[in-house]
Amino acid sequence: MFCPLQPIESNKYYFVKVIANKHIFQVITAIIISIILPFSLQASERKTEFEVQALLSALGYDIGEIDGIFGAKSKSALVQFENTNKIGSALKLEESTTLLLSEKYFGEKFIPINLDWNGNFIVPLEVLKKFNSAPQKKINFLCGKNPESSVNRLNDNLKRPIPLRLSGYNSRMDNRINVPHAEQLSLATIDFSHLATIAMGGISETYTEDAMKLLFYWASGEAFLDTVQCTNSGVLKKECTEWTQPDGQDLSLIKDHGTVQMEMMHLSYGYYMSLANQNVNDPRHIVIKKWFGEFFQRNKSPDMENLTFGMDHAWSWPKILQNQIEGKSSINLIKSLLDHIDQNVFEDGSIKDRTTRGNRALWYHHDGMKEILVTLEIARRHGLKIPDKLNKKVEKAGELFLKGFQDNSYLDRWAKVAHNAIYEPGYQDFKSSITDMPNNNSWFYIFAYRYPNSTVTEELLSLIYKGQDETLGSKDGQIGFGLGCVYSAINDNILLPQLTDKISTLSFDKVNIIESPKRMTSETEIFQELNVKLTNVSLDGDFIGNPRFSILLDFKNHMYKHSKTFLYRITFPTKSLKSDALLDVKDCYHITYRENNGQVDTLRYLIGNGARYNECILELMRPDKVKFLKSLVNSLPSVIDRGLAHVPDRREFHMLALEKAQNQ
Repeated sequence: MFCPLQPIESNKYYFVKVIANKHIFQVITAIIISIILPFSLQASERKTEFEVQALLSALGYDIGEIDGIFGAKSKSALVQFENTNKIGSALKLEESTTLLLSEKYFGEKFIPINLDWNGNFIVPLEVLKKFNSAPQKKINFLCGKNPESSVNRLNDNLKRPIPLRLSGYNSRMDNRINVPHAEQLSLATIDFSHLATIAMGGISETYTEDAMKLLFYWASGEAFLDTVQCTNSGVLKKECTEWTQPDGQDLSLIKDHGTVQMEMMHLSYGYYMSLANQNVNDPRHIVIKKWFGEFFQRNKSPDMENLTFGMDHAWSWPKILQNQIEGKSSINLIKSLLDHIDQNVFEDGSIKDRTTRGNRALWYHHDGMKEILVTLEIARRHGLKIPDKLNKKVEKAGELFLKGFQDNSYLDRWAKVAHNAIYEPGYQDFKSSITDMPNNNSWFYIFAYRYPNSTVTEELLSLIYKGQDETLGSKDGQIGFGLGCVYSAINDNILLPQLTDKISTLSFDKVNIIESPKRMTSETEIFQELNVKLTNVSLDGDFIGNPRFSILLDFKNHMYKHSKTFLYRITFPTKSLKSDALLDVKDCYHITYRENNGQVDTLRYLIGNGARYNECILELMRPDKVKFLKSLVNSLPSVIDRGLAHVPDRREFHMLALEKAQNQ
């Protein structure tokens, strides 16, 4: 799950070619010369104290706080390590010591590349170690499914002009659709977070390169650096305002600035966590780091005396990462954050100025939970202990979110305060499904891992499973990588049905497949159907007949030539339903059935994209038909292999289409 540190083939030539094509080769060369020495210094010499402290702490030695100050406790712990492991000579604060400690903690062959102090500011080492030993099959499923849609959208950015600025938000930020590049930036961050997760899990180097291409393309063109800068030496400028009108419809420079800064910070979190230490000789890293550095300089400095929720816990997360990169300690800041959480999460589970936000109270509470849970992990990463009293309040806050999600009116007692908001009794402007959240989902999984015995954990996970999207944690645009994937992969209570269900054995003598049309010759054709007949079929040894069914392939967006379907469905007759269930089919999602003259005449089971909607139809089917259908799905590779063996090119095409659908 951890990728080898090998250079990408022909990196040097790729870099020169791209830069030359943009006519800025000399400029970039000058930049490289001017920054490469100081960057090497901060990356190699300033991190050792922190890394040695973190590893000694993970190994069980009492070093106190991980603050980069190698004092009496740290020195004593290092001597204890030397004695325990019978090391003859005194260890020095250098890379060889870090390597030795890493080998002792992780094992010689399994040292993660994102162990590096300069990048991983969130995930504690004990979590990384468990992630390292999690079954690769589980990681592949939870972290790496359906990357193609993310890749395609990211690659679309490479065909578009580089966005130089973002401008036009109002204070309420309900006009995003009219703000140029806002949607593009948001989607790019979400998709990047997905590919960063795949890179972190060691699933595929191909997608690592796709993520790098986007960052380098934007960095080389200084994307979004023309956006208004609302800070001067970390202090907000007076001319940058927000909420000058009660309805929030006033144009707000601070929202433009803050949006770009946060999105760039989230991209940087994902980059430093998953990409920065891969292919370290790739010169594109220098350009990307300099670009991120420009945005780091534009951040508001956190005010430890007046901390608030929002903006990555009052701009604190970016500062902690920046401190890591510069070899500085964040201990005092993190202690202030813990105090802030303790003072602003109340005994009833509400969060100050978040749970009181009118018809957006549930969203703000949800966003607050993200910041609370992630900040607690940051504290653990830095060797701080979380008080039991605070843990209990956080657990209560999770319970409040769940009750408010299930019954919006439950929040009315807090929401009616209407802090910077509009109050509507019994209503919250929030997603109807918990699985429709490519942002801010990481806290669900951190909560489930840290509070395994909470009833909230059981309910949260059941809502995720009910939505048939166990891979929700593979992306989080508000973190920059799928932090939820890490915590779900190490959670022994998350056992996916796809990994554990016993599938009955289906056997058959013959297969006959007819394609309609046989080949699609025009890009305007987007549908294909395979009519399949199986002969002498048995299920677990019991003869069931000669069933017929069809496979529908929807090649939206001209993806036929790539064997890439938008929808891949098996169709079967309504006689598979329970006797009284036909009228209930229309309550299911429309892509799971077909109507003819107002009557449902065919059922459809989806593979890959849209599979979350199968559950509704399966609940209406007879148990024996569900058993057959699942066995048939499991046997599809054999069905296609045998049914199209006489036409090898079509066999290869449809085997690939099925494989890609299964991985969506």
